Amino acid sequence: MKYNVSLLTGDGIGPEQAAAAKKILETIHDRSKSTRFSIKEVEAGDGALKEHGKALPDFTVDAIKKSDACLKGPVGESAVDVIIVLRRMFD
Repeated sequence: MKYNVSLLTGDGIGPEQAAAAKKILETIHDRSKSTRFSIKEVEAGDGALKEHGKALPDFTVDAIKKSDACLKGPVGESAVDVIIVLRRMFD
C-alpha cells in the first residue's frame, strides 16, 4: 500500500526530528515490498509565519488534505496557530 505523507518540518529542533522521521519512513519504503511512502515536506510554524505571513499557510493545509497522514515536527512560538488549528480542522 502507498501512503502520501505531509511532513511539517517545524522550528527549532523540528527540522532535525522531521529529518529523522523521514529517514525511518524511507527505510521502511526501501525494505518493504508492500508499504510505500510518498513524503512531501511542507512549511508550518515560526519560519512559515515570517516568510508567508501565516504560521499555517493555505498551501500547507491543502497538502495535508491531500495526504493520508501528517507528521509534525515541533514548532516555536506560533505553535498554537498550528497545532490547535490542525486539531480542530482534522478532528
